[in-house]
Amino acid sequence: MHFSKKDFFRLFLAIAAFALGSPAFAQELGYGFRAGVNFPSYSLSNNFSAGSTVNFQVGAFVDVPLVGDFLSLQPGLSLQGKGAAGGEWFFNAGEPNDPALDDFKQNTMWLDIPVNVVGKLQIPAGGFVFAGLGPYLGFGLSGKNTIDGEEITEQGSGFKFGRDDSLRGLDYGVNFSLGYQLPLGVHLVGGYGLGLANLAPRNEFNYNHTQKNSVWSISLGYSL
Repeated sequence: MHFSKKDFFRLFLAIAAFALGSPAFAQELGYGFRAGVNFPSYSLSNNFSAGSTVNFQVGAFVDVPLVGDFLSLQPGLSLQGKGAAGGEWFFNAGEPNDPALDDFKQNTMWLDIPVNVVGKLQIPAGGFVFAGLGPYLGFGLSGKNTIDGEEITEQGSGFKFGRDDSLRGLDYGVNFSLGYQLPLGVHLVGGYGLGLANLAPRNEFNYNHTQKNSVWSISLGYSL
């Protein structure tokens, strides 16, 4: 079964509309924010591989109760640092053993809009464990390519999304999360973002190449 971009957008809008139309949306809403560390990489085709790099994330969310204290919907907004390390994939192979490729890094910044369904389980010691799943939309804000810390883009201040030689600026995918929240509202979350959109530049070198975001993360937050 093929899941197209149009199908994804329909699912995303349906979940968002359900959240806004829920009677609970006008009742006791919760709010929260979190910040943390990302370990992003790319999922690549054609036997290429990319290493992970280190970036950051910061965001906020609304908690919409669906079933008491057990199930809620959490739409949010976040800045997500993504990218990858190792340049064999970026230079379309070239010399696979070239040491310079090992020093290549691509850092990108995205504005993500996640809508997660979150299940919660109270524990006797206090607080609760929770697990989340849901789609996200991402919009590329900025990007930079470096080798050994030196920028290699012609513009000198990073690349712009959507050009023939740079990444496509629209991302979408699925988020998974697992965490624990203390009674006072502090919570720790581990997560994974599975990108489904092909971000490979639209040029003759990438006509059969796919490049998708893949992000592991850990964050600390507070819920009101």
